[in-house]
Amino acid sequence: MFTKSSIAFMVLILFKVVLSAQEPIKPRVNPEKERWETVVKKAMEQTQADPNSVPAWMNLALAQDRLGQYKESEAAFTKALGLQPTLLEAMDRRGSARFFQGNIAGSIQDFDRYLKAKPNEKPGHWRRGIALYYAGDFAEGARQFEGYQTVDSNDVENAVWHFLCLAAKDGISNARKKILPIGKDRRVPLMEVYSLFKDQAKEDDVLKAIETVQAGPQREMAAFYAHLYLALWREINRDKEGTLKHLKNATGPFRQFEYMGEVARVHKEWIEAGKWPQLPAVK
Repeated sequence: MFTKSSIAFMVLILFKVVLSAQEPIKPRVNPEKERWETVVKKAMEQTQADPNSVPAWMNLALAQDRLGQYKESEAAFTKALGLQPTLLEAMDRRGSARFFQGNIAGSIQDFDRYLKAKPNEKPGHWRRGIALYYAGDFAEGARQFEGYQTVDSNDVENAVWHFLCLAAKDGISNARKKILPIGKDRRVPLMEVYSLFKDQAKEDDVLKAIETVQAGPQREMAAFYAHLYLALWREINRDKEGTLKHLKNATGPFRQFEYMGEVARVHKEWIEAGKWPQLPAVK
């Protein structure tokens, strides 16, 4: 028989479990935050000492970008461009900083200006393709990802974004008929993601693949990819709640501090700002 003290103890444990289940998901903290803050401090000192130093403004912009300070980063890239208008790297990087602030049109404008000066770089510029998807230019987005296939035919992410553009434009069944062929993407669980979009796997297959990765940063990265692309899978099926659920994981406990990590954040904020669904009805 349970004693009063044992019952009270079990009630206390249950209460703690309920409270923990209600706690908001805590996002990961940038592990390189202190490093980039040091770079920012030094670069700001350099720009104050020599306001015409293009390298100093570029160092400042790049470090601010790594800290997620995109408004400040854009301003620093703009300053560098003002000092050296032919500095194409600043123009390209500013395009990304604008995208990360949700300025999709400004982002594409910078990318296009950069590629006009460096047309040989166009096939590999997948960042432009992602921006085109959010701009609703699905036909041009699909063409951009088709071009990237000539650069790397083993990139599942490219095939998925191409699929997303075609699905929005022509419907899921037509997109599946034209899915780009992929050789072998070694990043877990991207081959399972590819099979999901081909209708040859289930969502659980994507999640189960994470468990094959040793616990630590690599598993967290695998979980990030899984939740980002499950969110996009849910989106093409017009499941808003499912999309947000996976994006909250991709931007919370499994957040990654690189380009696709910020794409996940932009996408989540895009939906929360009431811009979903912006896509055509499922066909």
